[in-house]
Amino acid sequence: MSIRRFWIAGLLAAALPGLARADEAVKIGGAYALLNKPASPSAAVILIPGGNGQLNVRPDGDFSGLAGNQLVRTRKDYQAQGVASLTIDLGVDVAAAVKYMRGVHPKLS
Repeated sequence: MSIRRFWIAGLLAAALPGLARADEAVKIGGAYALLNKPASPSAAVILIPGGNGQLNVRPDGDFSGLAGNQLVRTRKDYQAQGVASLTIDLGVDVAAAVKYMRGVHPKLS
């Protein structure tokens, strides 16, 4: 492999994880939630995972809990269908999450 191809492959490998990750951490009250939003959402949903409810969302959008939860696993599928989703962590006030998502898509009721 030429040095040029080596550098291009390295740059792509470094860039791909950032491109694939669509989660944005948003702070609602004192806790973080994961926002996945298409450019022009047709609708919005709030996902409240079961289990212990602890996603342990960090400010950079990474999280360490409930990776196997069905709602957590499928949260990006909503975005692919044009729907904004907010996956809330334990401690996020649901009323505050609804208010936040009304700013993302005003027709959320």
